[in-house]
Amino acid sequence: MVPAEPEVEAVTNDKLPKPIIFHDGRLVLKPTPLMALLTLLWLPVGFFLACLRISAGALLPMPLVYYAFWALGVRVTVKGTPPPPPKKSTGQSGVLFICSHRTLLDPIFLSTALGRPIPAVTYSVSRSPSSSPHQNRPP
Repeated sequence: MVPAEPEVEAVTNDKLPKPIIFHDGRLVLKPTPLMALLTLLWLPVGFFLACLRISAGALLPMPLVYYAFWALGVRVTVKGTPPPPPKKSTGQSGVLFICSHRTLLDPIFLSTALGRPIPAVTYSVSRSPSSSPHQNRPP
């Protein structure tokens, strides 16, 4: 949260290289009417594209997922050599991948980059009811 009387002066719009939108979707700058209209017009197209991408990732064989994602506009960049799968016959343990998001998107892209399915567990750490900002408000 930004305090009412910030200690540091905000950067002006003319000093920013381009408009900023935080990763979690909060807007830093108000969108122009044209950008708001384009965003609303994009919603049905984006929803269809998202469903198509999810279907491709879930239904296609693993060797084809990378190419299907590429055809659907998703770019997966792999830097370095992915670790090999564990060999259970020799007692070799696998590698634990820790993702920072609370969705299954990280494991999906990780699985695509590795070229093999991986087990994934996701969890969410939510605020306790006592730390809710609305706790003291009357109904």
